[in-house]
Amino acid sequence: MFRSFYLAGFECATGYNMHGEWIDQVAATEHDLHVDADYTRLAEIGIHAVREAIRWPLVDRAGRYDFSTVQPFVNAALRYDFDVIWDLFHYGYPDDADPFSTAFSERFAEYCHAAAYFVQQRMPRVCYFTPVNEPSYLAWAAGEVGRFAPHARGRGFELKVALARAALRGIAAIRDACPNARIVNVDPVCRVVPNSADPAAVEHARKFNDEWVFEFWDMVSGRMMPEMGGTRDNLDILGLNYYWTNQWELGREGVPLAEDDPRRVPLSDLVRAAWQRYGAEVVITETSALGEARAPWIHELSLMAEQLLDEAVPLDGICLYPILSMPEWHARGQWARMGLWDLEHDQNVLQRKAFAPMLQALRAAQRRQPRELNIPEGVFTLPRTGNASLVVYGKLLWQSPERQSACHIRLIRSDQPHRLWVAAVELCAGDTVVEHVSTAAELPLLFDQLRRMNPARIADEHGFGAVIFDEASHARWNRDVQAMVDQARVFETTAIAETHFVPETPTPGGGRS
Repeated sequence: MFRSFYLAGFECATGYNMHGEWIDQVAATEHDLHVDADYTRLAEIGIHAVREAIRWPLVDRAGRYDFSTVQPFVNAALRYDFDVIWDLFHYGYPDDADPFSTAFSERFAEYCHAAAYFVQQRMPRVCYFTPVNEPSYLAWAAGEVGRFAPHARGRGFELKVALARAALRGIAAIRDACPNARIVNVDPVCRVVPNSADPAAVEHARKFNDEWVFEFWDMVSGRMMPEMGGTRDNLDILGLNYYWTNQWELGREGVPLAEDDPRRVPLSDLVRAAWQRYGAEVVITETSALGEARAPWIHELSLMAEQLLDEAVPLDGICLYPILSMPEWHARGQWARMGLWDLEHDQNVLQRKAFAPMLQALRAAQRRQPRELNIPEGVFTLPRTGNASLVVYGKLLWQSPERQSACHIRLIRSDQPHRLWVAAVELCAGDTVVEHVSTAAELPLLFDQLRRMNPARIADEHGFGAVIFDEASHARWNRDVQAMVDQARVFETTAIAETHFVPETPTPGGGRS
């Protein structure tokens, strides 16, 4: 579905927190100032799809629309050829709107139409929209316990119905403005366990797990309150948000079940149950872990994805959310280290500091997902010596057939900014990942560079002299390079007709010949 199986989500909540303080997480993380650099980092690690926000309170000024805050994100997505899921209502709404009023859904629909039209006019591709983010959570937080505006209490279900009605009106408006739009209906998938063997507690937990957690999706799909106009087509893509806090014991909502609690069920069970209920395509639209748990969670997600895909569950992506650490909603001075990059103040700038264990885990997970390489053409951001990455616009002509091998090669023909032939090499030995790029104006020159290389030499050139590649890895390298040469003849026969290329034979055990 997306240009990469793993997506990055930029925390984009707006609104008024439990203290009545205005929050804007895009501004708080300075993503609005550094979107180009943030996208460059993502492209460098093979992520080509994101969740972003069109911040309704910033765009809608008494019914008049100003999309100037959106344009930089559209520009960056086009520049780096990213797929984007646009959140249209992430908790915050205009100050003069009332989500409980009958006029709310109409105003929301008008805004959705304008936003969808703005995007599709500038991004001629399949466009993805989330009309209302986490309506079940927002209904509880803003309508039941007063943690977000409108700070109501005891009106949670009423607000959930109002949000479902607004979502349905918004979906119709989006599709009117953008007929090819895909709708990603995002809500948390949660589970509770009874706090005793009392039948009332057991029944309460059953209703929560089997009915209440699905209510919004049921309304949108027409399974519940069909008079609102819900249909299966309106549901479209099922977006599941899941964190370590999403399983708890009744009466202890703020205390998640311990990781080793036998009552905790795997995320795969929750995903499978949601898919079986609706039969929809599924995307895990938010998930992360805290602190040192981030890397193990990536590994667990990778194994879960393999399991579900093997079962033919249509899991189309996993969004790492938030991709940047963020300030807590209700304690603005506290930062949650949940992202691939931690944010640290340095000379009045929030510097992005990669969390190395999570990055290594992500690279290993990507190697387990062959769909990561289904990118035949577009923008390629490749590492090279120095501070600037190599960004080329071209076509992927060939890649190693074995994605999980120790040596992986891609051949790219670039037409912009220069006509270049590019060989992008990725070597993996344990937790060590080496990326190497060779470029040349003509194929014979490129192949001559590769002829003088082998995995051990490339690793040594990048400062990993102790990394050992076995004889099988070197043999695979030779076969792949020769296969790349053979395939390249289809594209530029004349350029290689005079080149006699004989792959170098490595010494046994990964040494140099």
